[in-house]
Amino acid sequence: NAVGGGAAREVRTAQPSPKAPEDERFITDAIWNNSNLSSIVGALDAERIQALASLAWKEQVLAGTEIIKEGDMIADYFYIVQSGRFEVRVPSKVVDVAGDVNVVEASQVSTCGPGGSFGELALLYAAPRAATIEALEDAGVWVIDRSNFKNVLMQTSEATLETYAGLIGRVEALAHLPPEMRRALARALVEVHCRRGQVLARQGEQGSDLCIVIEGELSVAGEGADASTVEATPAAAQVFGEAALQAGAASPATVTVASATARVLTLNR
Repeated sequence: NAVGGGAAREVRTAQPSPKAPEDERFITDAIWNNSNLSSIVGALDAERIQALASLAWKEQVLAGTEIIKEGDMIADYFYIVQSGRFEVRVPSKVVDVAGDVNVVEASQVSTCGPGGSFGELALLYAAPRAATIEALEDAGVWVIDRSNFKNVLMQTSEATLETYAGLIGRVEALAHLPPEMRRALARALVEVHCRRGQVLARQGEQGSDLCIVIEGELSVAGEGADASTVEATPAAAQVFGEAALQAGAASPATVTVASATARVLTLNR
């Protein structure tokens, strides 16, 4: 099931569970109230939220189950708490050595109860889980898998699709593709809003996402060179992470968001 805890769990999807009208309202309200989703995902409208709600299935979680484990690279589910309470623990002290985060001490920071939700950031950014979340009592959760989660968020209008396809054409590694293939890739782009300090590409690493920045300022630091600042606009988009598209390639620079926020279109390889 989807609540086995840590990397050892079985990754799967399930058919949507039958839902009464009050269940649909509960799920849509929980998604609306998720501040991360509302702040980082562009155009999260009622239609998309209803689509996400319709895909959710229900599972039971036994007390003591670690539904998410901090540092786990397998991030396949978004959870909404229907009943019960969960303890949320994050590292209170970490040491970052060459990109490896080592937990020194963990502490409880909060609990999450009915109507709360978690797991969205790791799905959107293909990032390791940032916290360990454990059931304090037997609980019920609604689950949405990564594939459906991102597919719903990728739905775009025809006008937006044309704009995205044009941006794909500016990516050197993809510019040779015929128009129909560029449109197919455009459909796979997900718009997210990144915060200051977020790393979009790290020098020497391949990474897993192509990033097309359409709004915001970025700090770009290459080996042996001072960091420079570049500005991205819809008319002058900045592309980073092309190494993610090429086997054996590595990013030539570390790219960090320098403005308060940045609008980024991501394509996961």
